[in-house]
Amino acid sequence: MKHLSSHVQRLLLFLIAGAGGLLLSCSKSEEPDNTPYLTVEPEALLYNEALSDVNVLAVETNLIWQAHSNEPTLRFEPTSGNGPAVIRILDLERGKTAELVIGAGNPVQFERRVKITRQGEPEAGIELSVTPERLLFEPGAENRLVVTCNASWQASGDEGLTFEPAAGEGDGEIRITDAAEGETLKLTVTAGEGDDAVSRTVEVVRSAPVVEERIIYADDFDKTPLTDYVWVNKDATTWPDPQGEGAAAVTYDGAYVQARNDNFGSASVGSGENYLRLYYDGADAPFFQVEHIALPADVRDYTLTMSASFTTADCAIELSNDGRSWAAITYDGAPTYNRWATISTGFTLPEGCTTLWIRMKPDGPKQNYGINFDDLCLTTGGGGQEVLFVSRNYRWPELPAEAMSAGDYVVHTHWAETVTSHQYLRNYTYCYDTRRHCPLWIAHPQHDCYEEGRGRTNVWAPDPYMTDAQQAIMYPIDGIEYVSLYTAATDTQWTRGHMLMSNYRGGTGTELNAQTFYSSNVAPQSGAAFNKLWGDAEIRIQDYYVCSDTLYCVSGAYFENEQTVAQDATYTSQGVRYYIEGRTKPCIVPTHYYKLVLRTRSGNTGKAIQECDPSELMAVGFWFTHAEVDPVSGSTSPSLSRAYMKSVHEIEELTGFTFFPEVPDEVKASYDPADWGY
Repeated sequence: MKHLSSHVQRLLLFLIAGAGGLLLSCSKSEEPDNTPYLTVEPEALLYNEALSDVNVLAVETNLIWQAHSNEPTLRFEPTSGNGPAVIRILDLERGKTAELVIGAGNPVQFERRVKITRQGEPEAGIELSVTPERLLFEPGAENRLVVTCNASWQASGDEGLTFEPAAGEGDGEIRITDAAEGETLKLTVTAGEGDDAVSRTVEVVRSAPVVEERIIYADDFDKTPLTDYVWVNKDATTWPDPQGEGAAAVTYDGAYVQARNDNFGSASVGSGENYLRLYYDGADAPFFQVEHIALPADVRDYTLTMSASFTTADCAIELSNDGRSWAAITYDGAPTYNRWATISTGFTLPEGCTTLWIRMKPDGPKQNYGINFDDLCLTTGGGGQEVLFVSRNYRWPELPAEAMSAGDYVVHTHWAETVTSHQYLRNYTYCYDTRRHCPLWIAHPQHDCYEEGRGRTNVWAPDPYMTDAQQAIMYPIDGIEYVSLYTAATDTQWTRGHMLMSNYRGGTGTELNAQTFYSSNVAPQSGAAFNKLWGDAEIRIQDYYVCSDTLYCVSGAYFENEQTVAQDATYTSQGVRYYIEGRTKPCIVPTHYYKLVLRTRSGNTGKAIQECDPSELMAVGFWFTHAEVDPVSGSTSPSLSRAYMKSVHEIEELTGFTFFPEVPDEVKASYDPADWGY
């Protein structure tokens, strides 16, 4: 009876008691009271579309009775009876208020009127809040969530979570009756339907049962008592002595860190004779890290302890699950620098984390003697601060911020398999102007794996992601093999120019190369000076700028004006120019073209662009006028030089696009020609 209203529960108890009374009526000393009566509860009812069990009236009488209403949209059953009964309200039109009249006796001796109301649609939309947003489940406590709403609502939860009620109307409460131990479960409350639905989700957390502390990793660095010191990155055998159930694969790495034994150690709080000293020279990036600690799959809460002579301001302690993405944790250090103390900090790792790196990096004012530590120990239990490792699911660095289809622009990415290593990778992303019928930019990564093949497909084709009406027809159509763009005013047949050079994607007959011949990657190009500069830039990028870390490139077209117009779907036959009827359309010819490149300075950091400091990155652009005679040099055969360079910011201001959006502004705002061989 947990969903029945109180008046219905009382009626059921009345009916049961009445049945019991019949069984006991054999007593001659107790005569039944036959006085006529009629009661109906409640006197007013708010119709709840989510909880049908509360849409009921309790009729208590010892007479025959009938019910009727003046509101035709009010449906209920039964409409009559003899003695006690439950009337169920089946439906009532939204926003209506009806009066249900119950008369008892024949002729009628008693009459009761019940006001029944159903809320209309909320005028200001659905309002819903559920508090608190995070509930710590405690066995035996109330564990309540407060729902504030102006409509009916329903609740659903993860497996392992039980609660009541599962639905309601207006403001109410949800009581969490049970939650799985050691889990963070979600409960979602939804009000409304379809596009107008509003949902709120809360987390219900129940602590894991207390388990016995386990030593996952520990090292006192005392495998061999030292007589002096050794550099840890040159001697990985004499001092390390990793112990614990997760220490089998542990390795160490560091820079400017020594294992020492010089009577300055941690005898007052630590163990053994050796300890580690991490010298602080900020320019040389000192660090010490423990690698490949194996973690139990069923544990998330840990405690890290050590003996140390540094304060919180002297050193950063960081954790990683892969040795690449790091998260700093908070801790209470020694009270003052150069005074040994035992420090301890608890943390909770993300679910599924089964490997751990621990790193210490000096962080603060340079100290003359470095920072000292000993007796690292990682145990289960404790927990506390949530550790969130930065996801490596980064945005593609070459993709402009405005990479979305809208209005006259179509944006799409082509994927293909590399020729010999058989990696299925993104080939290039394009932004195509369907009004001008020309690509605005092509963004692509460049690496040796893209150049594994030789030769070119040389088959011009429409981009399958666009219609013939959206793209410039420079591919075979209607049985005509060589189709091009042509401007009659200047008698110019435009070259089908690759934005992403075909030679960047080697492989005769391969999809990787064939996609470079799609019209989405082809723009009208001409002019001796421009062709020379564009070709020189393509070769220089390929021969000098590609690196192990990947080079990120954007090739684009710019329209200073739209004065030069070409017609697509044209061809010549015996010296006569023809236009394919019903196919040809105007295409705007760019006034300028540009190329942008981004890479790491060293070329072999092994890091994602987003993980690099600005000092590790460099970017530059090349800007070309689309002309027969180059306005910079006055030549029809100019040589590529620093004169054609611009910063990424300068080209952003000209084009209106935001390139390399996750790269710091200081990298995009300037460039050093010497970095690029000029």
